[in-house]
Amino acid sequence: MTTLDRLLVVAALLAGLFFVYAIPQLWPLPDVDLNLDRSVLQEDARAFLVEQGFDVSEAEAAVKLRVERRLLDHLEETFPRDEVQAYLRDGHRVYYFDVLFKQAGQTATWRVDWHPEVGPIAWRKAVPDDAKGDKIDQEEARRRAVEAVERGLGLDLDDFKPVTASTTNKSNRNDHQFTWRRRVTKKPRLDQRVSVSVRGGEVTYASHTLEVPARARRAAKSAQAPRKLLEAVGFFLLAVGAVIAFLVFLTRLQSGGVKLGPALRWTAVVLVCLVATTALRQAWLFGLWEPLWPRWVSNLVEGLQFHVHKAWVFLVILAVIAAGGAIDRETGNSRGASLWRLSAGELAHPSVAAAAARGFGVGLVAGAVFALVVFLEVWLTDGRIDLQPRFYFLTVLNAASPAWMSLIIFLPIALGEELGYRLFLGTWLESRTGRRWVAILVPALIYGLVHTDFSFLPPEHPWWGRAVAMTAIGIAWGWAFFRYDALTVVLSHWTADLLIYNWPRLASGRWETVVPSILVVLVPLLPVAAWLIWGRRSVARPVASG
Repeated sequence: MTTLDRLLVVAALLAGLFFVYAIPQLWPLPDVDLNLDRSVLQEDARAFLVEQGFDVSEAEAAVKLRVERRLLDHLEETFPRDEVQAYLRDGHRVYYFDVLFKQAGQTATWRVDWHPEVGPIAWRKAVPDDAKGDKIDQEEARRRAVEAVERGLGLDLDDFKPVTASTTNKSNRNDHQFTWRRRVTKKPRLDQRVSVSVRGGEVTYASHTLEVPARARRAAKSAQAPRKLLEAVGFFLLAVGAVIAFLVFLTRLQSGGVKLGPALRWTAVVLVCLVATTALRQAWLFGLWEPLWPRWVSNLVEGLQFHVHKAWVFLVILAVIAAGGAIDRETGNSRGASLWRLSAGELAHPSVAAAAARGFGVGLVAGAVFALVVFLEVWLTDGRIDLQPRFYFLTVLNAASPAWMSLIIFLPIALGEELGYRLFLGTWLESRTGRRWVAILVPALIYGLVHTDFSFLPPEHPWWGRAVAMTAIGIAWGWAFFRYDALTVVLSHWTADLLIYNWPRLASGRWETVVPSILVVLVPLLPVAAWLIWGRRSVARPVASG
């Protein structure tokens, strides 16, 4: 172990402590329970629908955690954090569980929006246009609507002002829609709206929500322009890099400089992870299920179509990995050696174990760098960090197994980004320019620009904050790549993602959730464990080449 490696150990320990401290500040969570037992939620929602007069005894159900992002953005833009948290706790439709019921052979579906703290905040039954029903008048429909809202949602509509009432006369029934509104705050303006639909005498929809004023919606859309511009520039440069990688791949393939085996193995890993990710998204597949079809047919059709649309991704990944490996061999640096060993199944090889240990440490250091830059941005600009979870957090939380999902969704991301930005683009730029700082900075800058508008990353303000913070972490990974190797940065990236996106489960306080999440975060260290158990007993083999 060199002096630099010893310093990395110390830095990783200190950075890890700082990063763990920083995560709750960088990804603050709402004051609601995000980890409710989904099976209990299903039964509670089923019982609620039965109380409303719906027969769902034979229906299947699935649960998804949802967030009304535009409303949450408006609340955070307008009110102090403690007031926002109060609105979330009070049962407003910002973070909620969507419980969907479907029954094979029926076109009708039922849905309940369930707030973690207060229970049902909306329900709806989707009925076909040709469904028969009663032809009641508007006053009778209004009476039924008021009764359903007061009984089902616990709201007193005497506190609300009637806004709209409409009736649609059909040959087989009458449909009625009603809206009420009340002012929550005057300055800044915030209204609460209650909407009810009565179809054929049956209350099929009832919901209450906070409204984003039209002026605020326009202002939010206008503010997106600079973010979208930076993001578009980043994706354009990324596309240019992908084209270069494909051209390098073709030329090296023609000259015999490409070794397809290792690249194909890692591409296969990405494919397997993507297929497994789709399989774990049971709530998503359930939402796409057409109940007039057998469920397995719907799942198979949706899964096949999804992967067909993603087929180009595998071709790009194959070209990027193969081109990066070819240039790496040409330069004689062998920064991909441990990566190729791992793809060949040499989990306990000393070089793989060393990369895993360094990668875990570098992941903590990179996370600390990101946190430090974000804190500085917020402090210098009076910026803002928004509540989570959003996007990838929700994908993990809504999976059939969140622990497994976090493992298999972020491994392809770490592979694709680090082998693209570092193994290919970094190596190619260094070979073309002879300047390592260019090979570190340019990929990091593109990486930062691409992440400009990713709402699951802090900070929300300033608008350029994410680009700068992600560029900083890209520089850290670029340094680690040139100092160590490709596997180190892949496992570093994976480590940081696992720690971040398991945070809502780590913060749950439930041992049955916390323990699996901790074990998941430690998975990148498996090669170290394998080496300690088996690797020291075997003689080191010659270094593999990719």
